[in-house]
Amino acid sequence: MGGGLSWLSRKFGFAADSVLRVDLVTADGRFVTTSATENADLFWAVRGGGGNFGVVTSLEIRLYPVPPSMPARWSIRSSRPRT
Repeated sequence: MGGGLSWLSRKFGFAADSVLRVDLVTADGRFVTTSATENADLFWAVRGGGGNFGVVTSLEIRLYPVPPSMPARWSIRSSRPRT
C-alpha cells in the first residue's frame, strides 16, 4: 500500500501511520483481519513493510480535523523571453 505522503504528513505523519485495521484476502484465499493487536506482524507488513501479502478489501483509518482550504494563486515567471 505504500507509505502515503500528503500535505498533512508533517503534522500527522504518513498515511500508513493512521491505519487502524486492515481486512485482506491472503494468497491462499483466507480472509484475515489485522490490527496492532490482531495479526500484528502482518499489520506491520501491509502498512509499508513490503508487498504481495494479499489483496486489501477494507481499511479503518484514523481521521483528523482539517481546516477549510484556502484558495491560492501560483505565478511562475521565467527569465527567458517568449518566442
